[in-house]
Amino acid sequence: MNQDVLISRSFSSLPEVEGPIAVTENSHPFCAMEYSRTPLHVADYGYVEEEYFLSGRANVYDTDENDRAVIYKEALPYKNRILVRRPKDPDQFSGFVYVDILNATQGYDIEDLWHRIWLWCMENGHGYVGVTSKPCNVQSLKNFDYERYSTGQAANPSPCR
Repeated sequence: MNQDVLISRSFSSLPEVEGPIAVTENSHPFCAMEYSRTPLHVADYGYVEEEYFLSGRANVYDTDENDRAVIYKEALPYKNRILVRRPKDPDQFSGFVYVDILNATQGYDIEDLWHRIWLWCMENGHGYVGVTSKPCNVQSLKNFDYERYSTGQAANPSPCR
């Protein structure tokens, strides 16, 4: 299979973006700093924390006998979430955004990178985006707050692949 075809197929459309998702008295993002074991109020640092849902269609890839990427399943529907932390004042934004594919080792989102760089990011005006990427993590979000995350989906036939 021609790899140029793979690339053009895999990025054929941008996801639909929904949000920021409202925070209420009974519902907040999983990993929200205000609700962590030791609460952190990002507003004290001039930051906002927002959650968005991304949806669309994506391919699941595997490798062939020559270790080349091949489409395993094509155009599967997904709806995941991103957690965004950024300066409230755009003039304070450094222009750098750190993207963290959230760790799925425990079957739920783990923000390894954020816990190492949060103070440095906020002192320097950097943005942070945590991405839920694994089907098992999408399911764990439903376990955390079904109403908030009920429409999440990741149709990958291998849940934590």
